[in-house]
Amino acid sequence: MPRGIVLSTAIVLGLAISAPAATLTVDLNGGADYTDIQSAIDAAADGDTILVMPGEYVVTVPISYRGKGITVRGESGPETTTIRMAEEPADPQRGNVVRFENGETSAAVLEGLKITGGKAKTRCSIDTVSAANCGGGVWCWNSCPTLVDCRITGNAVTCYGGGVACEGAAPTLMYCMISDNSAVSYADGGCGGGISCRGDS
Repeated sequence: MPRGIVLSTAIVLGLAISAPAATLTVDLNGGADYTDIQSAIDAAADGDTILVMPGEYVVTVPISYRGKGITVRGESGPETTTIRMAEEPADPQRGNVVRFENGETSAAVLEGLKITGGKAKTRCSIDTVSAANCGGGVWCWNSCPTLVDCRITGNAVTCYGGGVACEGAAPTLMYCMISDNSAVSYADGGCGGGISCRGDS
């Protein structure tokens, strides 16, 4: 009987042990785990770090964390590592560079990257703001990500938040530079060239 009790305890303890956090690498030139950032995010689990090697990563679809508590970090900082939205996004209503829209918490970290080229080619209204292309660089919808040492520049929208737009969101920004972004103002209230905070943000 004592032997059986010890065995049962060992099984329970074994089930409680979780896998250690992993570091996944991305290099657009090859020689790493992945050549694009989104594939690495899709493969990552909570607590993992995605280390992005220097280069310009051009995307046609916004980077999405898919609700995961992971860190995406530029290995050498924003001076050498860029995520750029292509001139023609796959969906004109989703021309943001990075979107946090799945309830991400502060454990979702974007660090040491230049975010540029985000755009909105269509006008949005207050009624459609949650689905429209606001936040050219970073769009935060009911999420609380952490941005550290990022350079958010050269993004433009025809709605809200050229650099960063927050809707019901509470992101934390530390040591970030937000510059040279724009939001065209329409009669229905386009605003926030650098940052727009709306909806209890």
